[in-house]
Amino acid sequence: AVGFGSTIAYYGISVGVALGITISVLVSRQLGRDDMASVRDLFSSTWFFGLSLLICVSVLLILLAPLWVWLLQARGATADLATTYLQIIAVGVPGRALVMWGIFSMRLQGKVRLGLYATLSVTALNAIPDPIFIFGFGWGIVGAALATAISTFVGGYVLFWWVAQRSGWLTIPSLQDIRRNLGDILRFYLP
Repeated sequence: AVGFGSTIAYYGISVGVALGITISVLVSRQLGRDDMASVRDLFSSTWFFGLSLLICVSVLLILLAPLWVWLLQARGATADLATTYLQIIAVGVPGRALVMWGIFSMRLQGKVRLGLYATLSVTALNAIPDPIFIFGFGWGIVGAALATAISTFVGGYVLFWWVAQRSGWLTIPSLQDIRRNLGDILRFYLP
């Protein structure tokens, strides 16, 4: 059941990876030109466009979880457990993207070691509640899914805070800003 649920969730996560690569390409190009106004503009537009897109992907994963699981040929109790697992971890898909984008941002700023520590921290954050929820509370697969969703939410929030407070790159873009940058974003994102 975890295998089925995780396989489907990776499609949502791949949307986040592609947006992380888009952020890296667009921002590194502007950094090379030493154009900090464009860095902030493109970074913020891509970040908020991506978050909006991932919230939609997360909702689709949750609502259509039984269909996705059925298409992978899961049946019976396995299908029920896979659906439950997928619906819980899908809630954390936007958080997982924020973690990735935060790590990409740290790397773009030359803070590679800090990005590694962030990755390890999110993994450790998942490892702590996992056995407590699974064995201590007896929640089984639901406990595993909750631990994953919680760790990605907390990790995503922390990295979002770091980027917003420390990088100076993240601002709240207007719809006009996002619309103006959408062509560049999609040019790198879609392939």
